[in-house]
Amino acid sequence: MTDCAAALKLNPKNVKALFRSAKALAALEMYAEAIDCCEHALINDPDNKAVREEQKRIQAEFDIKEAKRKAREERERKIREQKLKIESALEKRGIKTASTPGYTKNHPHDIQVHDETGDISVPTFILYPEHNESDFVQAFHEHDTIGEQLAEIFYEPAPWDSQHKYRPEKVDIYFETEDAGGNVGLMKVGLKVKLITILKHQKHILKDQLARLIVVPKEDSQWKKDWLAKYGK
Repeated sequence: MTDCAAALKLNPKNVKALFRSAKALAALEMYAEAIDCCEHALINDPDNKAVREEQKRIQAEFDIKEAKRKAREERERKIREQKLKIESALEKRGIKTASTPGYTKNHPHDIQVHDETGDISVPTFILYPEHNESDFVQAFHEHDTIGEQLAEIFYEPAPWDSQHKYRPEKVDIYFETEDAGGNVGLMKVGLKVKLITILKHQKHILKDQLARLIVVPKEDSQWKKDWLAKYGK
């Protein structure tokens, strides 16, 4: 670039220097300047095929990078827009949220805000701690009841449920609570309770944009005894 600049200073119409400058500028992704060098070279030598081909190559490279830039910006715009829409929907409903320490989103599903109604659907983990198993509901609609969702999940027995204890009418459902002092507990809910009722509960915190429900058999179990002894009812 230094040699080219010196040559152009001596002779601004030096086609070879303009050609070399164009290639060097393109390598630095200074496409507008590179194309300008080609145009000046072609003014002085309109039939120079090498310069014309280089101009086409630079323009094509610029067009590709520009298209990628615009696509990236559009994706980022949509992400920001979606984030604001979700935050607004949660705030409107008075749903408390938090991120756990070190949280980085590692699931591909967002809270959905339905354009037609403004309703939300929330990604939800259904946890079965007695078996160390879980189900993931991608979009649990806020106005669906716990019973409706469990009826769908338990339509066929899970492979690990050999005793068929996991039916809507045979289980207890809990969600985790946390008070202002950080004390954690469990609250039992019935099958007719809607998800939104849980989400809006004063002691419920939606962590990492995921709802969590704990499901255990009504029948007595050591896990249930230990859990309730620790957290209380």
